[in-house]
Amino acid sequence: SDLSNAIGFNSGISACHKRSDWEKALQKLSTMAQCSTISFNAAISACRKRAEWEKVLQLFSVMGNGRVESSAITMNASLSACEKSSQWERALQLFITMTGSKLESDAITLGTAISACAKSSKWEMAVRLVSTMPQSRLQLDTIALNAAISACEKAGKWEAALLLLDMMAQRKVTWDMITFSSAISACRKGVNWEKVLQLFRLMVQSKAEVDAIITSDVTSACAKGSQWERAFNFLHVVARSELEVDAIVCNAAIRVCEHEGLWAKAMQLLRSMVKHKVEVSSTALNATISACESGSEWEKALLVMGMMSESEVEPDRITLNAAISACVKGDAWENALQLFKVMVQSQLELSTMTCNAAITACTKGNEWSKALQFFSSMAQRKVDSNEITFSAAMSACESGNEWEKALRILSVMGRGQVEPNAITFNTMISACEKGDKWEKAVQLLDGMAESAVQADTISYNSVISACGRRSRWEKALQLVSSMGQNDVQL
Repeated sequence: SDLSNAIGFNSGISACHKRSDWEKALQKLSTMAQCSTISFNAAISACRKRAEWEKVLQLFSVMGNGRVESSAITMNASLSACEKSSQWERALQLFITMTGSKLESDAITLGTAISACAKSSKWEMAVRLVSTMPQSRLQLDTIALNAAISACEKAGKWEAALLLLDMMAQRKVTWDMITFSSAISACRKGVNWEKVLQLFRLMVQSKAEVDAIITSDVTSACAKGSQWERAFNFLHVVARSELEVDAIVCNAAIRVCEHEGLWAKAMQLLRSMVKHKVEVSSTALNATISACESGSEWEKALLVMGMMSESEVEPDRITLNAAISACVKGDAWENALQLFKVMVQSQLELSTMTCNAAITACTKGNEWSKALQFFSSMAQRKVDSNEITFSAAMSACESGNEWEKALRILSVMGRGQVEPNAITFNTMISACEKGDKWEKAVQLLDGMAESAVQADTISYNSVISACGRRSRWEKALQLVSSMGQNDVQL
């Protein structure tokens, strides 16, 4: 009979579903004289298992065209297929279609739709769906609320995430590691370190599992809020606990050291990572070099660079910039230029900061002509110049007693978009003083007023010294008088 045939076909399709044999399920469905909701549900479930979302949507469309009634099972299987295949927008479209029909959503339907919202950054829709669950007399569960909190976290909406946490507490829905992790991450993004620490304390009290990502988020939140001491104290607690310390936690700790300039502590952590066979990444190494740079410890910065080759980590632009800066600060100009050469050979993108450091290194090493070569090459390499670049180039001219070249650089600066500042003018005046060009020095002092740049004690002293060298005592005394009139300290 037709009924027994239909039952036989449905059983066959269900068997295909259990074996995840979606192709055979579709073959059987195509040979049926009249397909029922049960037949389609079994075929859709078979396709869902193999993540064949396009086939699922085709079957769903065929059901509608053939006026075969959909059920909650149909919708849930279709939504799940789209969601599992990362077709979140399609999953939401299906859900909207469902809400427009007479089909009632169940907890699975809403949970899948909320998960799709989380993954497609539709946080407002996720929150709305959560709010409809109690009205529909559906039980709010941890999975659905975690998905909604995750949607808020991805959108950086920490206030909404906390409101959902309150809802969980009021409804006595269990908080798990995912709940805490998403909420802590949301508050970290919102730079709300106090809430982050509060949530972490609740997490410890509830005996939820704490992993390295959560530990890193707590440290990062304190660091972002400039709560360095709290971040460091927190890491000390972690170190004394039974929590597993991995690369993520160590990187967070070293970043704290970087911001605080605690190079010795950063080095200690780095050695500890090597000792305990924790993977040493470029993040940890770059942060340590940066900490050494802040502490003017150029030798230590180069030592860390040596560790990079041992760890088979390639130095990048950040590495070399920090190392060059450390060498310049420590007057190790030869090392700085060698690193600059490595950067050029490695075809790494040169920044304004890198070129400025190279020019300064040359100047400190009395290689003023090389400094000017670097300065000229910046335009060819399409690297922007700033006021520090021009001041560094002028300092090179000053050290080489090339006051005319310094004046040419000033004129180039005037034609560009970089405005000369007090340091630029003072460097120029000093170059003229050393070149016994008192008149040019006086002109530059007058030019400061015209450019609305405040002359300071250094400006006046250099011009007075230039006048004194050429026995222009009358002009020198006028300038001393002018200092008092302009409230410049003698």
